[in-house]
Amino acid sequence: MKKTGNALKILYILVTLTGIGYFVIAYKTGTLVLWGYSEDITLNNGVFPRIINYAKDIYIVLLATYLLFTENKNYTMQKDWFYLFFAIFLGIVLAIVSGNGLLCVVGGIRAYLFSFVVYCYCWKNELVENFWTKFLRTVEIMILLQLVGVVIQAGLAGGGIQLGSGAYRMMGLFTNAGTLGYFSLGAVVYLCYVFLNNETLKIEFWLFSLISIFLALASGSRGCVIYAVIIILVTVMEKSRLNQIGKILAIPLIAIVVLAVVISNLTTYVGRGNLMESGTGRFKAWSDLFELKFWQIIFGTGLGAGTNSARSLGASSIEMDSSFTVFIVQYGILGVTLFITQMIKVFQTVYRNSRYKWYVLALIGVTVLILFSGSLFEQYTFVIPLIIVFCSLYKGEEIGN
Repeated sequence: MKKTGNALKILYILVTLTGIGYFVIAYKTGTLVLWGYSEDITLNNGVFPRIINYAKDIYIVLLATYLLFTENKNYTMQKDWFYLFFAIFLGIVLAIVSGNGLLCVVGGIRAYLFSFVVYCYCWKNELVENFWTKFLRTVEIMILLQLVGVVIQAGLAGGGIQLGSGAYRMMGLFTNAGTLGYFSLGAVVYLCYVFLNNETLKIEFWLFSLISIFLALASGSRGCVIYAVIIILVTVMEKSRLNQIGKILAIPLIAIVVLAVVISNLTTYVGRGNLMESGTGRFKAWSDLFELKFWQIIFGTGLGAGTNSARSLGASSIEMDSSFTVFIVQYGILGVTLFITQMIKVFQTVYRNSRYKWYVLALIGVTVLILFSGSLFEQYTFVIPLIIVFCSLYKGEEIGN
């Protein structure tokens, strides 16, 4: 079935403008906010900004319901939805046994629903050819809006965008700076994929890629800057006229640029300390797993445990900063093993079906690194373009010019 993809464009806009209501309040009051909004702004300024923030959640539930009843008519989709409902049922049982409660499960459903719905929409539907250009324009407009937001925040600061202070992290039109970083990375992933398929987008590609890197820098998200630079450099190499041997020889050069130039300067400019030192919390998450009971390590403690969504609802006190540790906390070693097995199968098929082998390898590498270092599926601004691209690569689509 051919789809215009308008539902994906609307969803992307909603997840990209979640904090615009709070942004307007902060701007009107002349309040400089770095990293995240305080309760004074989020709780004491009416319901309208919160409606904007949660509009994406209402929309994704409606879209999921629509897909369930209108497009769930073949074996594959029935199988996918069966797996979803079985995972929810199992997660509820484990949550009750562990004493986590149903509100924790709600947080877990929210954490993964965006990814599942985008997958369902893209996997069994053929996106019309002009979708790729229209979604590209949507991404570019959102990049420009985020740039305006960062510039306005810099104006409120008085001293501009002061990199190097560590806590000086711009948010754009999101509710925290980390989301701005992942938005930038998601934009780069999509820009690079469309550029690989189009001969006329060179200036457009460089302009918006550089703005995206600037936004990631302003957010203070070092990982997102590094990942974005890697994907851009690999895309440029993929697009070049180098033969296969030349591309193989270029990979060490890209690694040297990233290690010797990007990472070393990034530590200085962002001012958040050494990457290994600031990553101790992520390593600690793995050691915290041993505080669980043995049966919980094997089977998990239920859907939602350890997710950002459940913590924001006050339904989970478990802090995990890695998708793999979150999976273990929810579904145990058995669950994470099943996930890794299926993930490897997907990556193998994507690599086999794609013409852009090096771009795919870079994309897979970045995805795996984020699975180790962050809650991938809750970074909606990143995961939406990522799944769109992965589905297209998996199916070996020619997206056209």
